[in-house]
Amino acid sequence: VLRAQDKKRTAEFYRALGLTADEHAHGGPTHFEIGPNDSAVVIELYQASENYPKDTLMLGVESLEKALEVCGTFSIFPVLGIKNVGSMRFVYVLDPDERPLMLIEQYRTTSLSGGCLLLSLFLFGLLLFFFV
Repeated sequence: VLRAQDKKRTAEFYRALGLTADEHAHGGPTHFEIGPNDSAVVIELYQASENYPKDTLMLGVESLEKALEVCGTFSIFPVLGIKNVGSMRFVYVLDPDERPLMLIEQYRTTSLSGGCLLLSLFLFGLLLFFFV
């Protein structure tokens, strides 16, 4: 669950980056379901609160340059320059709620399953975020 100061603007930002952003409710407050066009991964976007102010995300993109163009239309710019590490390039931006977002472009495909790849990228992102 992600928390947003303006959930509609945040949903539009992630929609512009190529994810789905569908507004719905299921027994609680109306919120957006954010995700790829794949039912294996879902992110739900809720209003931020004092108890749940921020989160951190990683998002694989086909092109960092195109993703940064999209970010620019939201007045969002890289925190640091693009970095090249192993089989990927990445850059950190802050989403509309100033949540760190690591945009990742893979150089080549990997033989890891989707779940292992996501976990590997998540752990790698944590290391980079805290030690770079």
